[in-house]
Amino acid sequence: MNLVYIGLGSNLDTPVQQLQTALTFLAQHPEIQQLEVSALYRSKPVGPQDQPDFVTAVARVATTLS
Repeated sequence: MNLVYIGLGSNLDTPVQQLQTALTFLAQHPEIQQLEVSALYRSKPVGPQDQPDFVTAVARVATTLS
């Protein structure tokens, strides 16, 4: 079993919903177990400031995937 950390982030359309959808897909994957998720964090973009804030999180999973 491999312990993996996955960084997730979005700043377009509905970022919170996009992260929730991604986490749902991860949780339903047959080769992923023990999904743990950080809090969601909102942050200003780095670089051009004429874009929406980012929503980010980290997921920790145990998986048999390589």
